Amino acid sequence: MNAIFPVLIIVLALAAGALVVLALVIAGIHGDERRISLGDAPQTCAGVLARRVLGVHGSHATTGRRTRGRTRR
Repeated sequence: MNAIFPVLIIVLALAAGALVVLALVIAGIHGDERRISLGDAPQTCAGVLARRVLGVHGSHATTGRRTRGRTRR
């Protein structure tokens, strides 16, 4: 019973590390897809679906004009 706790701690640490890496990858993809969806590139069906899943769909996208500073909402 005493040998289970160190193994459990190692497994939990590895699982937490894997979740952190997954969150970083998803955040990177989210940022990249947001940048792409705010541009003037044509959207494909797969691209639209990926943006919707990631939460960056363009219903609130700008007009394609790049602005500096804060924008009004």
